[in-house]
Amino acid sequence: MVAGGGRGVAPPGRFHPLVAAAFDQVPFDGQPRCYFLATAHRCGSHLLADLLTATGEMGVPAEYFNIFHVAEPMARRLDLGYPLGVERYLEAVIRLRTTPNGVFGAKAHGDQIRHFLPAPATRRLLARSRFVRLRRRDAVAQAISFDLALQTNAWLETRQSVDRSRPRLDTTFIAWRIDRLLARIAAADQLWDNLFDANGVTPLELWYEDLLADPDTACRAVCALVGVKPRERFELSQSRFLRQDDPQKAEWRERYLASLRC
Repeated sequence: MVAGGGRGVAPPGRFHPLVAAAFDQVPFDGQPRCYFLATAHRCGSHLLADLLTATGEMGVPAEYFNIFHVAEPMARRLDLGYPLGVERYLEAVIRLRTTPNGVFGAKAHGDQIRHFLPAPATRRLLARSRFVRLRRRDAVAQAISFDLALQTNAWLETRQSVDRSRPRLDTTFIAWRIDRLLARIAAADQLWDNLFDANGVTPLELWYEDLLADPDTACRAVCALVGVKPRERFELSQSRFLRQDDPQKAEWRERYLASLRC
């Protein structure tokens, strides 16, 4: 049983939009073809997952192992009880989030999946899944994006929600915070590497920078893992999410690197 790590119930409005019933599929009762997007924070996993979801053939690869923002609110919506029972929860998620062609997808950061690993239901799901290893070459930029998201609570920006006229929220550059987030990202990545080594798994390797440069090739490679042949070309413009490209990030990157120069 998972009780949320002592953090309690997510306050209203804090849950992920993919918790909504609008993303549920026709209940699926067979044995799905499963895949995981194995990630760390701020490496483009929302973008990749959204492009795959839009096909209608790649499941709904959300962060089902994010206790605070997805698992608990989704379990409450489905009236699964509390504390969260992993077996019952995953059974419901797989049944409702598998597309009619029998594909189920999930994405998880290393620190998220670690909390669920003791549950036999998690291990069974992982054992029958294919894996996509999504990383980011520029780890400093990744950590800065993570820091700004934590400070502003602006994790996602959709085409509908964007408002360039809004005043920028106050943020503070602190080099040691970026050091700590670099370590946290590295630890999440290392957990996935260790899990793959322990189970003899060779994942499909993708990089955030390559996804931005050629989303069609990256997404088609993921689809091929589960035998899906998408009809349409993948374009970044198809995603509901916008790249949070802010000049402040480039400025902070230079300040961080300057703090390390001798």
